[in-house]
Amino acid sequence: MIAFRATSRAVMFAPYLFYFVTATRGLTVLEFGMLQSLYYFVAVSLEVPSGVVADRFGRKHTIVLGSMLAVSGSILRIFAFDFWVFAIAEILFATALALVSGADAAMLYDSLDADGRSHEYPRYEGLVQSSWLAVTAIGMPLTDYFLVRGDDPTLAFAATAAMSLISVGCALAMIEPPMHKRLGMREITTGALRDVVGIPGILRLLAYSAGVFMLLRAAIILFFNPTLTDKGVPVALFGTALAIVNVAGALVAWRSHRIMDLVGEKLFLFLMPASMVAMYVLMVPANAPVAVALFCVQGAVLGAYPMAVRSMLNRLVPSAQKRATILSIESLACRLCYGVAVIFLAWTLDVLSVNQALPVVAAICCIPFLLMAVLPRALKTSEP
Repeated sequence: MIAFRATSRAVMFAPYLFYFVTATRGLTVLEFGMLQSLYYFVAVSLEVPSGVVADRFGRKHTIVLGSMLAVSGSILRIFAFDFWVFAIAEILFATALALVSGADAAMLYDSLDADGRSHEYPRYEGLVQSSWLAVTAIGMPLTDYFLVRGDDPTLAFAATAAMSLISVGCALAMIEPPMHKRLGMREITTGALRDVVGIPGILRLLAYSAGVFMLLRAAIILFFNPTLTDKGVPVALFGTALAIVNVAGALVAWRSHRIMDLVGEKLFLFLMPASMVAMYVLMVPANAPVAVALFCVQGAVLGAYPMAVRSMLNRLVPSAQKRATILSIESLACRLCYGVAVIFLAWTLDVLSVNQALPVVAAICCIPFLLMAVLPRALKTSEP
């Protein structure tokens, strides 16, 4: 699982995606926003069905298929020059995401649980999160140096395809723990939805997760390239800048379970969105070095956030038979919120300057947190 996460999420084109689509291949910012919205629409549509398939037929099979589709998406982007080819690539990536998300975390948790070690899940979730951030921290400066030709980062997509191909091999090598009884697809779907609505704390946790996800995703997908460009950072250093950010993320992910134990869950949960909002606001007057340092906040929260949310959600899930589906519903909530908002967020960036758009987008991304006031708390005092 560590090797799989490290290679499947080692997206070497991430620092250049906005620039590649708009500047290198000539699409508009609005078209980029539409592609992002398409990506999240497809991912959202397939999240729950793919989780049900993983619970019904096995997590390993869905992870392998998702990895193969990710390889295809990277290769297609290399040859994409118009909106519709990019759109097909986005559909492939979205389907790959839906198949893997939920299934990988469920497989990790149930593998530990089969050995009576489910209490160690926060440690290992932090470790697998740290692994891919560490790989990108090493790989992205090398990508800057060897694979960006002038202002053209096309070869970064080829490197990502190669890493994804390795992840297929890692997925094939996994051993899935036995499931004594598998429910039918209708039982899994209705049971998971009933648990999400009926178990106190799950809906509140989903709203919280969606808010943090929106703050993280908008920062790295919409604002990373335009902000660095606005601050005078050349394209050939985008990968190095993101590598610095991911070093912070890898270090925090590695020790995130210890940090949460030290400060407590409630404070840990508060600090993540609060620090992201502060990052957006402080980014406005920042120069280039300070901007890169501030993006390290995004890296740190990215490193810690999955461990915290998935650990708490796994504790609330009553049955392994529906685990991947409920984890997929959490992923659906995150991507649905961002997918709805991304067109407006991109439009805001299109009509306003970067410095004007930063605080506006931060405020929009905080809307899911308002829902938490009307949703029931978990029965356990340690839950949000």
